[in-house]
Amino acid sequence: MEPEPGIGVSKWDLDTPALCVDLDKLDANIAKMQAHLAAHGLGCRPHAKTHKCAAIARLQLDAGAVGICTSKLSEAEALAAQGIDRICLTTANPSRSKVRRGMALRARCPGFIQAVDEEQNARDLSDAAREAGVVAEVVIDVAVGTRSGIPPGAAALGLAQRVDTLPGLKLLGILSYDGGVQQVAGFAARRERALANMEASVRTLEAMRQAALNTALFRRGGPRPRDTRQGREHPEHRQQGKAPAVHPRLPIRNSRVSTVPVSPATRSRTASGALAGLTHR
Repeated sequence: MEPEPGIGVSKWDLDTPALCVDLDKLDANIAKMQAHLAAHGLGCRPHAKTHKCAAIARLQLDAGAVGICTSKLSEAEALAAQGIDRICLTTANPSRSKVRRGMALRARCPGFIQAVDEEQNARDLSDAAREAGVVAEVVIDVAVGTRSGIPPGAAALGLAQRVDTLPGLKLLGILSYDGGVQQVAGFAARRERALANMEASVRTLEAMRQAALNTALFRRGGPRPRDTRQGREHPEHRQQGKAPAVHPRLPIRNSRVSTVPVSPATRSRTASGALAGLTHR
């Protein structure tokens, strides 16, 4: 077998574009985020769209993350093929063909969780699960603003109650993503808005509990989740969004990653090669 391209080569001799990872800083960032969230009783489920690399996802899991998130089914399939077995697909998957692919993935990967935000999609998921001989674990995507998901309150509660009756599905709880809060300048203002924006989702979770629905999982995500670590806390298992991991010059509180543009395939291959070939200095 030929060695991975780039292993053992000085970074100054690499062809561009190439994604280079400083393992010392990567490990330090992962450990710092994990320790901070654990100290506040929060589970960490980093989003793989930050790195799109199974090797980095494995480092995050080994450090104590409860799982990994993906935006697309193809990302979940790629990670599962590399042995990542705790994956949450954070956006609804309405296409009939992708619904069937999702159930095939669930059959191979029992730790695969899917989001749902409307009743027809829930029925399609249940039917496909029964055809595949599995029970699919799902979470209700509860909207924060207009990015995605079903509105909080009565609509989300009604969907959760419907999901709870479908034979092919098992309701785990909810997820909410506040993408717009990253545009708010200043820590105090950003924290206040992030907490205020999540109140409706918290009330929805309380309504689900009062209706005797499963609320074991409350995934609250968004850019800079570490910024909103204190305040009106809700005593549920929370799985945070993006965790900074890759770029060696980024501070821990900035979740955005700046790299030379590369294709997803090249990014995954190069990063995996770097992780396999570099040694700690």
